[in-house]
Amino acid sequence: RDPIVYASISIFNKPIGTITNPDGEFLLKIHPDFIRDTLVISCMGYSQILTPAYHILDDEIIEMTPVSIRIKEVKVTATTPHQLLENFRENIAVNYCTNTKLISAFYRETVKQDNEYINISEAVIEILKSPYVNTFRDDLVRLLKGRRSPDVRRFQWLNFKLQGGPFTITKLDLVKTMESFINEEYENLYRYNISKVVWYNEEPVYVVEFQPVNDKFSPGFIGEMYVHRETFAIVHASFRFNKSGLREAESMMIKKKPAGVSARPSYVSYQVNYQKLQGKWHLANAQASVKIRVRSKRDKLNSEYHSVSDLLITDSKPTELKRFPRNESFTQSDIFVEMIHDYDEKFWENYNIIKPDEDLRNALKTLTGN
Repeated sequence: RDPIVYASISIFNKPIGTITNPDGEFLLKIHPDFIRDTLVISCMGYSQILTPAYHILDDEIIEMTPVSIRIKEVKVTATTPHQLLENFRENIAVNYCTNTKLISAFYRETVKQDNEYINISEAVIEILKSPYVNTFRDDLVRLLKGRRSPDVRRFQWLNFKLQGGPFTITKLDLVKTMESFINEEYENLYRYNISKVVWYNEEPVYVVEFQPVNDKFSPGFIGEMYVHRETFAIVHASFRFNKSGLREAESMMIKKKPAGVSARPSYVSYQVNYQKLQGKWHLANAQASVKIRVRSKRDKLNSEYHSVSDLLITDSKPTELKRFPRNESFTQSDIFVEMIHDYDEKFWENYNIIKPDEDLRNALKTLTGN
């Protein structure tokens, strides 16, 4: 009877879908032509549900059953984390897209101060995703439609604005960016451990834990990744900065602060998931969570800002497009909240989004007076 967070709901064999919010709720908008198609509902540790889309009713409770798999015959193969990583790198062109894709996505950015929402911003974006085999070509992002809440109160001590927004979160596609813990150049700077084998979206995966050999390595990450047992694709990763990474993050994340005020990142973590479609693994969703501690003896201030950025891929298709017009492209230096408009509750029309949970809905009512 507990809500299942980040369960995936998609149309079978089509790149259209969404995920559940912290309350286990989801909202999926599909074209009438797809109403008789099969919905796939899946989450790690639970049996997959396949059902015709028209069987799902508003406010229906869908129960998922914890997975229990009896294996008749097991072939045990000795392997090491370094062999897994080598196999992963050798099979990128086999496991991931080698052509350019035009991706539709939903992006949400929230900011809390001491557990109270002070800003909520959302947008539908397009991502021009370059092939995974071309690590030198950045993905491009453009804004299609966005809205923001008014600030519930003015920022008194820190003008908390995140640079990059949707552009930055696309960098969490670690297979595309070859993050340090999967990059052969930095492999010897990490310690790896295969902790277990689990089932992820009906697929067997190795759980590989990693952390820097030396905490002085910066920026270093601590976390785990799921490596597909048969194809060696990385299908999920969750990771956070180590102590040295947090110290370096201060110069990257804090651009300006008042005199006498201390502002330091206390927690920076990331999560990324991939979904299999037509034999290839595609970016499905990503999340960045950043906490910054702000202190001032003069003002008797000890406050924490918490920003959460969510990216959900809702559609994908091949394209011959090479670039977006420069005036439409989102860049690393752009401030997301300064590029979008005020809140409109009927704003999204037929776009797929992550349904707000109850706390977020209550915050929206407070912020908008609605």
